[in-house]
Amino acid sequence: MRPMYQDRETVNTHGLFLSLMIALYIHTLLVLCSTHKTLYIDTFNNHFSKSSLLSVLIFMS
Repeated sequence: MRPMYQDRETVNTHGLFLSLMIALYIHTLLVLCSTHKTLYIDTFNNHFSKSSLLSVLIFMS
């Protein structure tokens, strides 16, 4: 029972790390693609951080 729980935790943290890396990659890509649209980027950043946090919470549950 104990090793199974540990494995599950490892998979969870790995998945979380992977999703965060993907989010960071997409984020940097978007920032590089449209640096001149600062207002759009700022509003998008607020929305993106909320949505990524929500996706992480959904993934964890």
